[in-house]
Amino acid sequence: MEPEERNRAYAWITKHCHYQVGIVHNRIIDQVNIWQATMIAMKKAVVNLLAQPGARPSAILVDAMPLKLEDAGITDIPVYYFIEGERKSSSIAAAGST
Repeated sequence: MEPEERNRAYAWITKHCHYQVGIVHNRIIDQVNIWQATMIAMKKAVVNLLAQPGARPSAILVDAMPLKLEDAGITDIPVYYFIEGERKSSSIAAAGST
């Protein structure tokens, strides 16, 4: 996408979709490694999303990483992960384009 198209898509997504982010401090990355820190950040994003009224996805799509949510108490939402997920899902591609 060209930068202008990306900006329009971002504006549309942030207006019409439920979304959240998960932030992990750089010290956590240093303590556990980037893979584990990414998993922690994704779990935080899901927990934050579920705290929003009306934001209950029927499934969660993840690029490459087998995200496990049971330890966060989330057992009723299936998680699907795909190698090269951005090529297989426009939702995954959109999440990675910001």
